[in-house]
Amino acid sequence: MGDKRKKDIKDTIVSFLFFAVVFGVVWSLYYFFSRDDSAGNYKYCTLEHVDVHDRGGLVSGNTDYKRVADFKTKECGNLYMTDSPDPGRSMDDYVGSLEVGGYYKVTLLNVQMPDAKTVSVTRFEKAERPS
Repeated sequence: MGDKRKKDIKDTIVSFLFFAVVFGVVWSLYYFFSRDDSAGNYKYCTLEHVDVHDRGGLVSGNTDYKRVADFKTKECGNLYMTDSPDPGRSMDDYVGSLEVGGYYKVTLLNVQMPDAKTVSVTRFEKAERPS
């Protein structure tokens, strides 16, 4: 009876560790791809309007208060940002540093959502207007 119990405990621990590793890998891939801009895809856009708001919706029965930003631009249409590119700054502070009417090089995420109306971006860099 003792050997069977030890085997059951061992199988349970091995199963738990396997699922924990799989979960960790899946979560890491999600985190990487949701912030990956390594392909260097970018556009040049004139910023016309910025709206920072809570993402909203329910997550596990709780309201999601994460701050996100919607941008309207002249050349690029609607843009969307979920994380401030500066880890020490809030989304409100980062967006507050951008100038409406300013011309920016906008870095795009490698993986875009299938919604063609909005493009996900990771950062804005001040750029010179072409003459």
